[in-house]
Amino acid sequence: MGSAVLPLPKIMLFDWHGTLVDTHGAMYQAIEEMLAQLDELDLVRHLLPEEDAKTEDDEKLIRYIRIYRHLHPRVLAEQRISRTDVFDAIFGDNDEANQIAHKAYNDCYRNHYGSVKPFQDGMYEYLTYLKKLGIKIGVVTNRSREFLDPELACVEGGRWKELFDVTLCGDEMLRYKPAADSMIQAAKHINELADQHLWYVGDSVTDMMTATKAGVTRVFYNGALWSPHWFEQVFAANAHHHYDPDIIVDDFDELLDLVLESEGSSIAQTLKKQRPARLPARQLQPKRQEPDWHPALAKLTYPKVILFDWHATLVDTLDAMYHAVDDMLKE
Repeated sequence: MGSAVLPLPKIMLFDWHGTLVDTHGAMYQAIEEMLAQLDELDLVRHLLPEEDAKTEDDEKLIRYIRIYRHLHPRVLAEQRISRTDVFDAIFGDNDEANQIAHKAYNDCYRNHYGSVKPFQDGMYEYLTYLKKLGIKIGVVTNRSREFLDPELACVEGGRWKELFDVTLCGDEMLRYKPAADSMIQAAKHINELADQHLWYVGDSVTDMMTATKAGVTRVFYNGALWSPHWFEQVFAANAHHHYDPDIIVDDFDELLDLVLESEGSSIAQTLKKQRPARLPARQLQPKRQEPDWHPALAKLTYPKVILFDWHATLVDTLDAMYHAVDDMLKE
């Protein structure tokens, strides 16, 4: 992280959701549907122990999902993390669990996908300008081809499709991200090398892990507008320190700044003048406040004794109870 000058990009590959486009509504509906199936998918036993969580937020997420088989309400309200990061947080490096989770997610996503829009204003103009600079661009996503192609055809009337030199989907990779295979496969498809002159731009820890393992330049697109404290926590020595981004950008204007200032850049003044007009900075939505009694916030002492109510806590006696009430009311 920092403000170092980056190597001149020959290729710029992007994550899809949360970086180029916003598909939050469908994605979170699909995750919720998938988490409700954790028991039948036999994935509960694969949930990480809370003490193995990399961050405090991950620990809260694991605890909430273990109890409720749903995402934490704050996650749903703020919609700032990707499904891949959710799976990484709750399953860690368990390839078996991640494969099952991704497949189940895809099955659920079929019921919801279709709503897609550019993640920020001016996205088509930014991508077009990168092409004018002679940079090959593409998409590398864990999304399946079944979903990416219709979304590409949908967003802004499908005019993005001709811009990309390569698109690579999760069901076409040897392994899902964060394995490094995807960077190598995508570069090979356009007869290029996966090295420091390939920039991978993504919005998640998983994307940074993928880029690090592949040895390419890591650009974290801060689409969720995380605070500096979040980055300090997530990329701390006890979490994902080895996957630090090379640079963090809050919008695509900052990304273009990096390209124009990159090491070895010799872009003609005529091209610099064709740069899209700089847009106002994006603004963060108000943060959701949880009540003190919320399971993710409550601090309880270790119990010596646990007492339970009977009906509607341990057992269901609704039929008998309502029949008795009905008989009593007649008298």
